[in-house]
Amino acid sequence: MRLRATYLPEVAAHEGWTKVEAIESLMRKAGYDGAITEALRESVNLTRYQSTIFTMPYSDYISYIKATRGVAPSFAGAKLNH
Repeated sequence: MRLRATYLPEVAAHEGWTKVEAIESLMRKAGYDGAITEALRESVNLTRYQSTIFTMPYSDYISYIKATRGVAPSFAGAKLNH
């Protein structure tokens, strides 16, 4: 059986999970509903990701989009007036 699941790297820390809790949560997210044993956890292949969080005020985002794309972003066909 081959199941896959991914969380952004910040999720485990945000939730306060230990490594074991994060792995078990990923197993459940992937659809595994059986008993989770130590042997099963040890058989899991993991890929770790790194990420960087960037933040900016929404008004700066609108200015950036206008500068790089030439137009303000639109959502569901409606243009924003910023």
